[in-house]
Amino acid sequence: MNRFVPPGIREVLRNFDHPHVAPIHDVIEENRRIILVHPPMIGEPLSMLVDPEHPMPPIQALRIFRRLLRTMVDLYNLPLPMTTTLDPRNVIMNEDHPHVLFLNFKKLSPPRFHEKWRELLYFLLTGEEPDGDVRQSIEDQKNIPPELRRLIAACFDPANTLQDVLALAESTRIQLPEKKNPLKKWMYPVAVSVLVVFGILLGIQLTSNTAMSEPLNLDAHPRQLETVSQFRLDDSDQVYSLSLRKGEPVRIRAELTRGENRSFTLALVSEEPLRGYGIYIDEQGKVLFLEKVDGEEPILNDQDPTTPPVEPGKRYILEIVYFPDEPLYVTVMENSGRNKRGVVGPIPVEKPSWVQFQGGEGTVLHRLRAIRLDDTGQTDNRDGIASNLS
Repeated sequence: MNRFVPPGIREVLRNFDHPHVAPIHDVIEENRRIILVHPPMIGEPLSMLVDPEHPMPPIQALRIFRRLLRTMVDLYNLPLPMTTTLDPRNVIMNEDHPHVLFLNFKKLSPPRFHEKWRELLYFLLTGEEPDGDVRQSIEDQKNIPPELRRLIAACFDPANTLQDVLALAESTRIQLPEKKNPLKKWMYPVAVSVLVVFGILLGIQLTSNTAMSEPLNLDAHPRQLETVSQFRLDDSDQVYSLSLRKGEPVRIRAELTRGENRSFTLALVSEEPLRGYGIYIDEQGKVLFLEKVDGEEPILNDQDPTTPPVEPGKRYILEIVYFPDEPLYVTVMENSGRNKRGVVGPIPVEKPSWVQFQGGEGTVLHRLRAIRLDDTGQTDNRDGIASNLS
C-alpha cells in the first residue's frame, strides 16, 4: 500500500479477521506507506506448487477457486473496500488452505492488480499462464472436465463480474473421483527457502493428520428432534437434526462433554443444495472449521492453531452465530467462561434450514438452543423468543 490512507485504518486492519487473509499482527505507517506485519506462518506460494507437470486435481482446484473468489468479495464489502491480487505468487498454501498476503484499497489499485482472478482457475488446472484467446483454446483441454472449461470461459468473458463468476462457481458440480494430491508429496521440504523470500518467519507446526470419523454425513436421513436436553450419544453413525426458520439470523448454542477419543460435529445445513457449515471436533479434541457440499469431500480448516483442545470429560460451550451474507462466527469456551476463543468462518452461500449434529459414543450434549437474533445481533424477543429448543 503506497498511498496515504484515512485515519483509523490501522485499527480496522488490526481487527480484520478472515480465514483466507494472512492474519495481521501489526500495522506500521511510515513515509506515507502502510506495512502489514504478519505473525509466523507456514506454507508455500501457489506459484511454486502448481506447474504444467503438477496441475491441481479438478475438485481441489474448484474448491480453492471458490474460496479465493469469496475472499475478494468479502474484501470488496468492507466499509472501506479493499482488494487483493490472486496472482499465484500472492497466495500462500498451507496444505489445502489458501491465504492471500498483499492487500490494497480497491479505488487505488489498477485493474490489472485485482483482475488476476480471471486467470486463476486456468492456472490451477494447467499450471500455465493464459496465452491468447483462452475462450477458444480451452475446448482443446480435454483433460479438464467440461463443467470447468465452461467456468474458465466465463472467467475470461469481460461481461462477467467477479460476483457473476463466483455464483457460477458455487453452482458448478463435477463428478470425479478425487485423486491423491501430488502437491503434498513435495510441499514442505522447500518451504523454508521460499518463505524467506517473502519475509515470513516459520514456527507453527503443521496440523497432524489423525484418523477421523465422518465429519458431516449429508447423505444420512437425520433423526429429527423436538428438544435436546441431557442427550447422550451412543451411535457415532446416527445423525440428529433440529429445524430452523430458514435463513433467519440465529445463534446456535450447545453445551457439550466429549467422550474419550470421540469426535463431534455441529453444523448448519441448507436443503437446496445440501451444504453444511460448522464445527468439527476431532478425536484428539482439535476444533476445526467444517464446510461440506453434497457429493464432495469435506473441507476442514484449523483457523487458530493456538486454540486449546476440547478435553474429554470436561464441559464446554460451543456457539455458531449466523447472519445472512456474513461470515459465520464461532466461539468455543469452557463452561466456566475461561479460555474463550472466537474465530471467523466462511460466508454460507445458501440459507440454513436446520442444525445437524452427531458424535462418538459417550459424548453428552447437555443442551442445544437456537436463539433467534434481530439484524443488530440482539436476541429477538418477539413472540416470547429467545427460542430454547430444549
